[in-house]
Amino acid sequence: MPIIEEAVPKTTKKRSPVSYVFRLSFFLLAGLFTSATLSLLLVLALPLALVYPPAFRFFARQSVKAMASLAAIVSYVLIRNVEIVVTGDSTPSFRQLWFCNHQTFLDWWFLGLYAWHQGSIDGLTIILMDMLKYIPFAGWLAWFAGFIFLKQKWALDQAKFKRSLTAIAKRRKDPLLLLIFPEGLLVHPKNLNSAKEFLEKQRLEARPDTYIPKDPKHVILPRSKGLRTCIQQLCPVSSSASESGESQDGIDALVDVTLGYWPSSRGFETGIYPHDAVTPFSVFGEGTEALLTRVCLDFRNVSATTNFLTLNQMSDGEFDGWLKKRWEFKDDLMGYFHENGRFGGFESNGEIEEVGTTGSVDPTIVVRIVPRLMDYVRVLSCFLALWSIVAGATVLGVYVRLQ
Repeated sequence: MPIIEEAVPKTTKKRSPVSYVFRLSFFLLAGLFTSATLSLLLVLALPLALVYPPAFRFFARQSVKAMASLAAIVSYVLIRNVEIVVTGDSTPSFRQLWFCNHQTFLDWWFLGLYAWHQGSIDGLTIILMDMLKYIPFAGWLAWFAGFIFLKQKWALDQAKFKRSLTAIAKRRKDPLLLLIFPEGLLVHPKNLNSAKEFLEKQRLEARPDTYIPKDPKHVILPRSKGLRTCIQQLCPVSSSASESGESQDGIDALVDVTLGYWPSSRGFETGIYPHDAVTPFSVFGEGTEALLTRVCLDFRNVSATTNFLTLNQMSDGEFDGWLKKRWEFKDDLMGYFHENGRFGGFESNGEIEEVGTTGSVDPTIVVRIVPRLMDYVRVLSCFLALWSIVAGATVLGVYVRLQ
């Protein structure tokens, strides 16, 4: 296993205002122009959604792929020294469901980069807050691509959420990487205090057989309804389903992902949490080694030891307890990470067997994001395609007027 030395920043010198503005402008303008181009191309392709939906979905997946290529290029230009350090079983599956802790607004960026690296970006679908779909071009593109947007109010979301998942489950021939953040919120003092108050109330009111986790320090309590609905809609639920738990029309793997940023923002000590320190503006504007040197991902394939049928047969309370046990373990894992700067080498207290995963988090894989030639071609092709359509329409218009 490669030894990962502690991150010692080479310099804490801040960039000049000119450098900061240039870097941030490159990040914002590259994203704006590319997402705008892809959004317009998908608008032009909308008739396909009515005539032959699989073709439109294919073009939508290619758009996501193009944005991932752009993310790789931008990361290489602006933060090329940042490593993605991976532990556990990250073997890709054709159709998989990842559930992850939520640290910052850049979580999806680095998870997407790793999905790009392992070749599973094609079917990326992220469950996001509803307001994000109104972001010009980028939000519209995500909506066209089939991302699922929720208002985080179950009464309003339930019917729409189930319809979206049912449609995804039927498209067994389409690749899928469905990403959900069960916490729904970022880690900061207000949310941590709310979690502690909720647990205190639970300890006073809950039945003796109800599982109550310890107060979290590094994560917040997950909401189980979203993940449970994903599993129920995407995985077999009938009594005739295979005892192996293999999905017949939904997903092949259920993966628990834990994410951490190093140098660590030890909010429980300093009051500065990851979402304060690791922002798009600080990472892509400053981009110094004092801010971020590596992003660590720990993968645990739940479906390797717990079949889907077992999860589906749990009651709502049993599933909620199962997920909270995983999050309690995740809290310990994040505590180890804050002390050591890595997930590798963590030894659980035995609860790990109860939450449905086996083995250690080794081996460790260190990934540096380096775009391939095809990534540059893919991004350039988006602009060429749009301008070819515009040029063709212009020539046609001129020809018609001259007749």
